[in-house]
Amino acid sequence: MDLCFSYLDEVVLAGRGEAVLAALRELERAAGAVGLVLEPSKCELVPVAGASSHFCDGGGFPPSFLVRPDGNFDLLGAPIGQDGCCNAYTQSERVAKAEPCLQALAELPDPQTALLLLRNCSSYARLVHSMRVTPPAAHAEALSSFDGQVRGCLEQLGCLPLTDRAWQQAALGLSTGGLGLRSSAAHSPAAYLASVAATADACQALDARYAGDWPASTQAVARFNGAVLAADRIAPDQPPRRQRDLSAALDKAQLAQLAVSAPGEADRAHLQLVQQPGAGAWLEARPSQAFGLHVDAARFRVLLRVRLRRPVASTEGFCPLCDGTADRYADHARACPCGGDRTKRHNRLRTALASHAAAAGLSPDVEKQGLLPARPEELGASEAGGAQALSLIHISEPTRLESKSRFAACGCKWGGGGGGGGG
Repeated sequence: MDLCFSYLDEVVLAGRGEAVLAALRELERAAGAVGLVLEPSKCELVPVAGASSHFCDGGGFPPSFLVRPDGNFDLLGAPIGQDGCCNAYTQSERVAKAEPCLQALAELPDPQTALLLLRNCSSYARLVHSMRVTPPAAHAEALSSFDGQVRGCLEQLGCLPLTDRAWQQAALGLSTGGLGLRSSAAHSPAAYLASVAATADACQALDARYAGDWPASTQAVARFNGAVLAADRIAPDQPPRRQRDLSAALDKAQLAQLAVSAPGEADRAHLQLVQQPGAGAWLEARPSQAFGLHVDAARFRVLLRVRLRRPVASTEGFCPLCDGTADRYADHARACPCGGDRTKRHNRLRTALASHAAAAGLSPDVEKQGLLPARPEELGASEAGGAQALSLIHISEPTRLESKSRFAACGCKWGGGGGGGGG
């Protein structure tokens, strides 16, 4: 026998036909001794010689065995065989079965709940197993089809048409400015290569002739290296890397491409802004009304548009408060110093932070009404400190005109006191 192993009720016997037939009879005898019965109608015979094999007509095996003369079959949810068969399996068993769920999510009246379920349960996570067990090129078409369904679901639940650029951003992780809806097609090389590396020892134990550098693996490496930055490419002498690290490299390259192709300075500044620590925390909040974490549908859809840099208004106009330009992306609306909105936003943040600090027993000292202490940047470092004092919350506004250049610079980090009051 060349191979003989099992997992739960799945048994694989591989070798010359006569040896497999003898092993099958021994398996039936041993199973019968412990009260188990082989079900021939669920067994498959795969002649590796193809249709010319004399085993295609049974060759002494039970007549109820299903014969696979084309050499295509599936084992433990993994298609094995020609690319067309693998692609058809992923399409029928994964993509087609996910479509009703995606459609139902798109029709939910609460987009906050729908997006949370889409990201954590019904998008990339649904195909991880397929991506880890099937070479990327063997089911690339099915993976792209699934990505299209996820994109359509996002467009419908968010009521926003997505440009290719906006979809590329949405496919990034939350910490890199996206929505966490990773592309299955783009990340399939990372999943497959990580799986090959992680299972190499187990495969070697099952088959001493196993070699991890077979053509499918080589093609996956080439595909991965073509999608990442030069510093992140896989070298032949490099130790195995985890899927998380490989996917992070793909995200890094995608983010760099978005930064380079940004239409203007404001777009680059926005891309830096949504990468700041905590900028995507609202996307992970459970939509609980009891805890004040639920966002109504209309407001949530506006937030999605703002994050993905999609227009909130159809045209530009003039701000009625300061006569400045009210842009289509709500940059000015969030930073306008007139009308009191920034002060209200500051006060709400201050109150919320003070409430959480008080609940933690930190005894915060909230600023008194009618008083406006000097800004933290105007004080000395020692005066601005205070372990348990909360006198002022100061939040910079990187979307203001004078701050855009600073935040558009690649690698710029969040800085305090960038202009204009708290809010």
